[in-house]
Amino acid sequence: MRPVLNDPEMNQELLEQGFVHHQLISEEAAAAILVELQQCCPEAMFLPEGDTPTHSIIYSSYLIDDQKLREVGDRLVRQALTESLGALLNDYVILSCGFFIKAPNGGELGLHTHWTVTDSLADHVVNCWCPLVSTNVANGTFHAVPGSHRLFPEIIYFGYAPFFGTYTDEIKEKYSIPLSSKPGQAVIFDDTMMHWSPDNVTDRPRYAAHCTLVPREAQPTYVYNNKENPGEFDVYGVDQAFFVNNGLFQELPPPTDVPLIGAFPDTNYKYTYDEFEDRVARGSEIREHLRSPEGMASLPRVVAVTLQATNETELTAADLPIHTEANNDSAAVTDGPTLPAPSLVTTGDPRVKSGGLMGWLKSKFR
Repeated sequence: MRPVLNDPEMNQELLEQGFVHHQLISEEAAAAILVELQQCCPEAMFLPEGDTPTHSIIYSSYLIDDQKLREVGDRLVRQALTESLGALLNDYVILSCGFFIKAPNGGELGLHTHWTVTDSLADHVVNCWCPLVSTNVANGTFHAVPGSHRLFPEIIYFGYAPFFGTYTDEIKEKYSIPLSSKPGQAVIFDDTMMHWSPDNVTDRPRYAAHCTLVPREAQPTYVYNNKENPGEFDVYGVDQAFFVNNGLFQELPPPTDVPLIGAFPDTNYKYTYDEFEDRVARGSEIREHLRSPEGMASLPRVVAVTLQATNETELTAADLPIHTEANNDSAAVTDGPTLPAPSLVTTGDPRVKSGGLMGWLKSKFR
């Protein structure tokens, strides 16, 4: 696989522990972003009267049903971080940007991993969490679970019930670590690494910027949990504008303005706590194995389905949405890829048979 980060030592650290802690922008640059963000989300908006928080859950441009706020969040973060991320990452594009604000006395974000946003589980999707103020345990800083990444191949979607739901507290207490940070000191982490953050118990709101980045060659996707066909995923080809228009972490109706790539069964596996501990203990061995062709072919559940042979007609490149290169000659990280108008051609049922999707996804493993 090609490197994710340009610096070899940092790249190795990311591959081994799932994150790097890096001063991405200066404290002065972080303060400048904060001033702009507070034009639409002033501190007074989050100050409680008494002990009751103004926002008990985290406030985010990704979660609020406000198109203007999503556009502002995307613009501010994209403008501020593109150059620095371009120097850090090896030919990645920004898929989505936004911000998270924790009001005093609230804002805990439970243990989680992120939605599947590309067509292949082999893609190394990366997130950047960049605080705009100093953070610590008291105001709800980022908590990582080192080494929990790329061990549990799953398709994550809105409404997904995580396999670790019954032992979340055990993971947080035994395996997670707080990453206290200066303004602009970012956590660059693998999308599959478990992480969380506690309530902000201080008297000031905590502001942070965030973005999701994908390899330039990857096909961005939206995975829809089809309630009319329980136990089945629908996969849509999307672009950066899709997430600005619709939000990144919200339940959406079936999209009508982007092409349906296909549908396939939900075979996510419910790992027990003993299995979780075993896989984390053997993390380096498992990750190394899963990067090999033999490892991909032997993966259980989700990826095994992805790689299975099929006798059904497979999709060709002409059937699929292809993103164009973003125009940016000066930075390795650019605006998200752009898809042409939907052009998926099928016969009979407009849904693409899962066998065709599986064959296509097999060819996408790198």
